[in-house]
Amino acid sequence: MNLGQNKLVIQNIPYSEKGLKSLERISPANRQVILDRNTVYIVNEQSGKQYKVYVGETNNIQKRTLQHLKDKDDVLQQIKDGYLYVIGDSECSYARFTDRFFSAL
Repeated sequence: MNLGQNKLVIQNIPYSEKGLKSLERISPANRQVILDRNTVYIVNEQSGKQYKVYVGETNNIQKRTLQHLKDKDDVLQQIKDGYLYVIGDSECSYARFTDRFFSAL
């Protein structure tokens, strides 16, 4: 992958250890952006008309997600049937990345 080309990668997986393992099966180019760079992640769950949403940033999505899943006091323990959206940018400039991501919403 030529990192000179700015590439935004978004992966949507079940918020679970099994879902997290599925990130290992994405294409090598996307895996490099998602697993080897800073990412913004969104965990959400919809129940009827109500949503639970958590937004975070990490440089290791696998490790950070496992921390959320295993920490009994973590606010995300309330999410039982949610999804994890992982957003990575090959540019890896955190300020530019978050500006680009949130301006796209």
